[in-house]
Amino acid sequence: MSGDFSLEEAMAAMMAAGTPSAKFGTVAKTNPELVQRLGDFDPFKLAAVFGALLTVPELQANCVRLEVLVHLALLMGGGKKKPNSQIARWAFNALSATAVGALEDPTEDLFVRNITTSRGNFRVIEGIWESGTFMSDPRVSSDYGKCSI
Repeated sequence: MSGDFSLEEAMAAMMAAGTPSAKFGTVAKTNPELVQRLGDFDPFKLAAVFGALLTVPELQANCVRLEVLVHLALLMGGGKKKPNSQIARWAFNALSATAVGALEDPTEDLFVRNITTSRGNFRVIEGIWESGTFMSDPRVSSDYGKCSI
C-alpha cells in the first residue's frame, strides 16, 4: 500500500465507478465568491476549523463537503485573518447546492471504530468512507508493533 494519497485520484476512481465527483478546480471556478473569501484567511487555521468539524458526529453525512473545505482552505487561503464561526458557516452552506453537496449521503455506519493493537486502542473516525478501519487495522497493528514510543 502506497503512503501517497491523492483525493483527485480517489474522486476520479469514484466517478469511474458511477459515483458523482467534483474536482477542486471545478469547485473553485463555479464558486468564485467562496475562493475570494477563503483567500482572506490563514490557510492552516481555516483548514483546522473545517477539520475539527469532521469530528462532530452530527456532521458525519457532510464528510465530503468538510473534506473539500479543508483542501480548499489550504489551496486558496493565503491571508492572515483568523477564521470564525461566520466564515465556517458561510463556506459550509455555500457548497450545499453544488456538486460537492450532491456527494453527501445519509449516515449508514458507525462514526467511530476501534483498532486494537498490542500497545493499546486507537479510535478511527471513518466519516463516510466504507471499511476505513478494516483497511487501516493491519497497517496500524503491524506498524505500531514495530515502533517504540
